[in-house]
Amino acid sequence: INAEYGVEEAKLSDQNKEYKRALQLYTDALEHFSLALKDVGFEAIKSSLQQTMHAYINRAEAIKEYLEKTGELPPPSTKSSVNNDDRFDAVQVETEKTVFIPGNKKGVDLRIGPIERESQNTFLLDQNPVLFKVNIGQNLITPGQSLCVSLSIINRSSVKVRQLKISLQQTETTAVIDKLGKRIYKRNSTCFNSFSYSKGFPLQKNTHEGLLEYTIPKTILLSDTDNSSCFAREYEILFIFVMERFHKDVTISFPVRITDTCLLYTSPSPRDRQKSRM
Repeated sequence: INAEYGVEEAKLSDQNKEYKRALQLYTDALEHFSLALKDVGFEAIKSSLQQTMHAYINRAEAIKEYLEKTGELPPPSTKSSVNNDDRFDAVQVETEKTVFIPGNKKGVDLRIGPIERESQNTFLLDQNPVLFKVNIGQNLITPGQSLCVSLSIINRSSVKVRQLKISLQQTETTAVIDKLGKRIYKRNSTCFNSFSYSKGFPLQKNTHEGLLEYTIPKTILLSDTDNSSCFAREYEILFIFVMERFHKDVTISFPVRITDTCLLYTSPSPRDRQKSRM
């Protein structure tokens, strides 16, 4: 009864554009739904209730994202004290990705982004944070090269991290001239070379650290971002942390440059750094 009443109030506030109140009501109602779900014995009823929860969670997440963008809610924390055991270490500031536009010579830069990223997240049914940290070692890569990836997850919440999926995303941008003579850009993105990592998962109220290898295909087409005025090809490695049902997955992406140029120097891999400490 509390859940149904809370949902009706949340819908009303949502319709009246009282988004902050709607978010709180949706969150409270979902907590009641979650408790009720444990006592449901019939699979058909449980499945129906889960679908209902999924719809309300999606709406609540959308409202939360809107409020954070408009400044009505503070964004997720990116810094915290290193002296308090109940908090995470300070998060390193990310380097902005260079966006390549065909014919834009300013985009010609081998330094295309960070090799390490962190993402701290909270979820509707449990406000305790989850910290994801990934280090890919380098972002200038040759075909067939294996990357040694360092992975760290600190999960202080009851929300399960089910597994990690990794894939390579290729985006091709083509410049065309429309009927009015204006140049427009068409982008086409495809994901391939997918890999699932399940060691240490599912992870709930626990910590996981490890190394994994991710190999770039030998036959991959090279990045093309500086030789053409009408075409560009870019790549990103996507790390998708799959959360348990009803919770939005967390994605950390790294722009990488696929090149046939042998590098005279590359940053030490996570494995090399680990060995140097021993």
